[in-house]
Amino acid sequence: AARFAKRNTAILGGAIAALVLSFVPGLVTTFQVRGARDSRVTLVNWLAESSRPGTRILVIRELAILPRELARLPVTPRVVPWTDAKALAGSGAFDLLVCGRFDLAGSVPTPHEEERAAVRDFEAWLAGLPAAARFGSVPTPFNPFFWRSNDELLIVARLEPAAGRAP
Repeated sequence: AARFAKRNTAILGGAIAALVLSFVPGLVTTFQVRGARDSRVTLVNWLAESSRPGTRILVIRELAILPRELARLPVTPRVVPWTDAKALAGSGAFDLLVCGRFDLAGSVPTPHEEERAAVRDFEAWLAGLPAAARFGSVPTPFNPFFWRSNDELLIVARLEPAAGRAP
């Protein structure tokens, strides 16, 4: 009976040790991320420091930057869907465009080919814009209801000013 008790105690001890050790990776990740700041907050901090009164900022809605974060800026940005951004940016009415890259791979439902082509065209246009700043690394989920990363890729692009207006 004593032998069975020792064996059961060893098995129980091993199970408890395995359970405790299974939490280690999660705890390590928690402590690593603890000091991390959301790339959207970092972006707004940069914009608040970098923009001057009169800076006209266009923000892509799909980046899901909270209105209270944007309210910290010294100017009021215009938030628009990505489908409207190219035309507005080309109008010369804005100095900066806050954009990112879309992740079409995990989209549910899968975007139609026309929609995929429109995104590819938009991103090719974005690639030709001069970047003033870049934050994060994870592309924006194309589906607006997907979980967002705190390391979402955000790019601040400089736009051509309207004729007669200095940059």
